[in-house]
Amino acid sequence: MHTQTLRETGRAETQPQPEPSPPASTAAASAEEPTETPAAEPSFWVSDSAANQLNAINAKSNTTKKLRVTVESGGCHGFQYKMELTDEYDPAEDILITKNNATIVIDTTSLDFVNGSTLDYVEELIGSSFQVTDNPRAESSCGCKTSFNVKF
Repeated sequence: MHTQTLRETGRAETQPQPEPSPPASTAAASAEEPTETPAAEPSFWVSDSAANQLNAINAKSNTTKKLRVTVESGGCHGFQYKMELTDEYDPAEDILITKNNATIVIDTTSLDFVNGSTLDYVEELIGSSFQVTDNPRAESSCGCKTSFNVKF
């Protein structure tokens, strides 16, 4: 069993919750059974520039929107990142990441595709955008940096 937590560091984490203690009569039997190795904790970091840009967007429009990051099938490499401003989230499916008072929403399925990545705000000559960077799950990506191939 895991719970989802918010981190001011801009990192999404899940933390194992202790399982209830079995009754005394079954404690000895369960001690001999193999225990399940916990899975690695998922991580998704938010850079200062991404948090600052989301705060600037909200200040300019006088809102408190969250930035939703989603991974969908499609694009020229099989999967693509989708980002949109939203007021909504589903506590059963979504994780909230807060950094510098900016809130990012990512669903648990998308988190599997970006585990170990960073959400950044990148300013380039051709334009500025939120981008998922350093994705260890991406085998390759397209030039626009929104589509990627997954390593299996």
